[in-house]
Amino acid sequence: MEELSFDLDNLTANTQQQYTITARNKDGVETAAITTPAKYTLANPIITAQYEPGYTNIKITLVANNPPGTMYKIINKTTGEVRDWSSDVTWDNNPLTNESENEYEALARNGDGIETVVTKLGSMKTLKALGKFVEIPREPADGAFDPTTQDGKTITLDGKTVILVKGNELPLSLHDLKNIVEWKYSINDGPWTEWKSVSDNKIEQNFPVDTPGLYKLSINFKNQFGNDAGHVTKWYLADWIAPQLSTTYDKISKEANPKFGMTYSDNLDLSYGIWYQVDEQPWQPLTGNEVTGTLPRDNKFKNGFVRISDVVGNVKEVPYEILSLNDQYFSIEPREGGYKVTFNVEAKTGQRYHVKTTNLVDDDFQVNESSTTNIIDVPGLTGSKYEATLGIRLPGEAFWYDPVKYPVVLGLEMPTLQSQESLTNRITLQVNPVEGALTYKIKRTDKQEEQIFTGTVFTDDDVLPARQYTYEFWAEGGQLKSKKNTITIWTKPANPALFVQKVSNSSILLQVGLNGNPEDVTVEVQREGGQPTVHGLLIEETGLSEDTDYTYQVRVKSANNEYSEWIAQTIRTGDGNAEFYEKAEGVFAGVTYSTDGDKEMNKAWIDVVVNDVKGLQVEGELSNGEKKMLGTSATRFDNLEPNKEYRLTVVVKDEKRIVHREYTIRTPDLTHPVSGPNPEQLFDNTANDIFSEVVYQVDADDKGAWVDVSVTNTRGMDVHGTVNGVTQLLSATPVRYGDLEWNKEYFLTVVVSDGTRRREKQYLIKTPEKGTTEEEAFRKEAAQLVQSINLVADGQLNSGKAWIDVEVPQTDFAVVATIEGVSQEITKKARFENLDDNTVYVVSFEVRNGKYSYRGQREIATPNRTAPEVVNISKRGGILEIEVLTNSELKN
Repeated sequence: MEELSFDLDNLTANTQQQYTITARNKDGVETAAITTPAKYTLANPIITAQYEPGYTNIKITLVANNPPGTMYKIINKTTGEVRDWSSDVTWDNNPLTNESENEYEALARNGDGIETVVTKLGSMKTLKALGKFVEIPREPADGAFDPTTQDGKTITLDGKTVILVKGNELPLSLHDLKNIVEWKYSINDGPWTEWKSVSDNKIEQNFPVDTPGLYKLSINFKNQFGNDAGHVTKWYLADWIAPQLSTTYDKISKEANPKFGMTYSDNLDLSYGIWYQVDEQPWQPLTGNEVTGTLPRDNKFKNGFVRISDVVGNVKEVPYEILSLNDQYFSIEPREGGYKVTFNVEAKTGQRYHVKTTNLVDDDFQVNESSTTNIIDVPGLTGSKYEATLGIRLPGEAFWYDPVKYPVVLGLEMPTLQSQESLTNRITLQVNPVEGALTYKIKRTDKQEEQIFTGTVFTDDDVLPARQYTYEFWAEGGQLKSKKNTITIWTKPANPALFVQKVSNSSILLQVGLNGNPEDVTVEVQREGGQPTVHGLLIEETGLSEDTDYTYQVRVKSANNEYSEWIAQTIRTGDGNAEFYEKAEGVFAGVTYSTDGDKEMNKAWIDVVVNDVKGLQVEGELSNGEKKMLGTSATRFDNLEPNKEYRLTVVVKDEKRIVHREYTIRTPDLTHPVSGPNPEQLFDNTANDIFSEVVYQVDADDKGAWVDVSVTNTRGMDVHGTVNGVTQLLSATPVRYGDLEWNKEYFLTVVVSDGTRRREKQYLIKTPEKGTTEEEAFRKEAAQLVQSINLVADGQLNSGKAWIDVEVPQTDFAVVATIEGVSQEITKKARFENLDDNTVYVVSFEVRNGKYSYRGQREIATPNRTAPEVVNISKRGGILEIEVLTNSELKN
């Protein structure tokens, strides 16, 4: 008989297996099947165990790779306890002794009862029952120091957290105790107390101490098993006695931060920290033995407290009283026959002041009643000079505090002139200093107002070229005023300008532009090899060659025989020249410029714009040699010196001809800020006023049309008007532009210049039809309307401001009124506000009917609306004298 064996792999542990077996011969004939007995595979040995220890038990969970139903045995070798065979892999072994070590082993068996080898599972200890509790949280003493909140906060000392205690008991409060049934404590490593029982799961106790200082509180706990449950250490810094403090200080102080010398001692180690406070100022850490406070320097007695605090918040305060003075606690005002000393100090009965001069007064002045201002009249002699010594002392004090020597001058010398400078549009005067003078004043004789100038330098930018100006200047100090000094000075003439009036094949006609010079200047002209003649402001030369360049030089001489510089211009005779020069004049009329600068870099610039180049080539050359092309976009000349005059030469040319014109431009002063409008703004305002006062009237007859143009007030400026290529000087007397066509539109171009600046404005005018009388009738009716307009001036009392009401009668015409550059179209009534009182204003009217226009003017004075000013009140005998400054007449 043959025995056969088979190995079957990858079977599941502890699983029942049964097999059916058949055989077959070579012919494939099978035998009857037989069934083997049922058997279990072996169980896998235990791999390891997981433990969950408790105070009196250990929960064991076996880890083995066996199917459910496998039986396990667990043995506690330490106690001899056995968990008998069971399919449960978990055993809660209890009761066990607290904090005891237990060793375990286990084995498994399969369904046929075959056991595995024994697996040793190691040992596990029941848990130690440590004490747990909840304590009140404490904040660290961070941030701004406040003695009222230090108690109970914590600080860090040598790495230890220390509780601050403002008192002699160390507080302990532990709640929600767990695993703690008894406790005992020790202070500063002293003897331990007996064990104390815990009640209500908390420990509440204050530990009294005898002396301030740092304390260590040690506490041990015992758990419910009678074993040690841990311990805790608390640190406390306790003090209940304020530091000792004494201060010294000056009872009179002129310091914003007076010093309080301090002597102090503390119950605690000073290294823990000392803080101080003056009045209600923030607390500061104290180093050294001085405290600094901040007091208002208001010439008053200041009462307050200096406080010192230890780290736990015990405060000691010491009162103080200081007379806090500023530098103006007294003043000396010279008077005729003496001087007045004023002490502006808070008064107290018995307080004394001291005044002493070298040869007149040596006396004390005692305050016997409350007064905020104490005045002492000291006799003297007018014009005398003294050195007064002033001081102050408090009641009970023997020494004089802060004796100050103060020069007193009872008369002011007349100031003299140190230097003078005259330019075309600026006069600068510098006076020599006068002893005792506080301010210097100056008045130009053609103006009403007086001006105060700081320092000793006065600058007047409101002047015109080639004119005479007279100034009165004097010194003032207190109530004293020196005699007036007088100087007369001429401004230098401005360089003229040349305008081409007419050019032919054999003649040239030029007009001289005054550029702000007065009309009484003398014009001088020269041309090499020629003899041009001067007729007022016209220059004419005839008998010239055709298509030839001629260069003319022109200058002006003022009434005080000062000359401007020569300016030159080249003109070419011949056909087409007249059109070229007319275009060139249009280019020059459209040249505008503005100045500005960078204060930080201290550099200025000039921006130049040409409104219309009229197809010509336009260049600009500055007196520093810089050349640039000019056009309708701004061209900038930069990196210029501030407050300096530059000459800009504008050159206009084509293929055959060239002409140029010069402009004098001053860059702005970037170093000294100027209050109020600058010269550019003042010039713009003046130009706008002039533009609002341009009056023109058109008319015609059978021979042609014309326009008459005038300017009511040129304000000393050079004003020219151009119509149809003809340029004339404008003034209050109308000038006529003739040879105009009927029923045609023309532009009137008005140019305003002060020699260094220029502005222009255009007015569209239309000539009437031939032989018409419709416009004449309109002008007459419009003139009557302007005269019938009702003007009323008034203002708010004591405001210094006024208004003007303009009321127009019923009319079909459109009426526009203009005051100081502000225009309003008026249908019935309108008001112009924010005007100055005591001022004569010109109201300009424009009347239109849709076809024609008419301009006219009226004048009206605003009333006084400035309150009188009391400049001095004094008592002489039984009479009270009041000095009043007013713009109105005083009535009894």
